[in-house]
Amino acid sequence: MPSATSPASAEPSVISVLSALQKSPQRLQQPVALIGPGDASAELCAAAYQTAHHLARCGLSIVCGGRGGVMQAASHGAFDADGMVVGLLGENDTLIANSYFTVAVRWA
Repeated sequence: MPSATSPASAEPSVISVLSALQKSPQRLQQPVALIGPGDASAELCAAAYQTAHHLARCGLSIVCGGRGGVMQAASHGAFDADGMVVGLLGENDTLIANSYFTVAVRWA
């Protein structure tokens, strides 16, 4: 019989539970919004990338701003996981947006 601390008795990970939920009829249909500064540190950008990557792998769509920093890192992470990435652009010039969107929405 496994001990209370052995991997066999460990609780399921959040990612495995969320992945299972997203494959069920009760899936979460609202996208997850990730926001943060455009001049974020490398550490913060890495965290945004990993967070968006894990969420997208679980089947969640990501919504974020359209430029650099945390927004680009989150977009990139979800894009690399073949996730749906919706970028919100506050200006008419789409050339300054990052290149990881599935859908770009201009609101200006």
